[in-house]
Amino acid sequence: MLTHWIFVMFIGGQPVMTVQRASEADCNQMLVRLIAVARAQGKDALGACYLRATSD
Repeated sequence: MLTHWIFVMFIGGQPVMTVQRASEADCNQMLVRLIAVARAQGKDALGACYLRATSD
């Protein structure tokens, strides 16, 4: 089974970005950086990291 971490960013309740990451740590680092930047720009931003599993 393959696993992938998916970062999703929402602005104003709408998904605006999804990015596949190699690990949970990579995903969380991206979340912290991008959400902080978006909020500093005055945007109503939220983010989440999801684990996606697929079979071969």
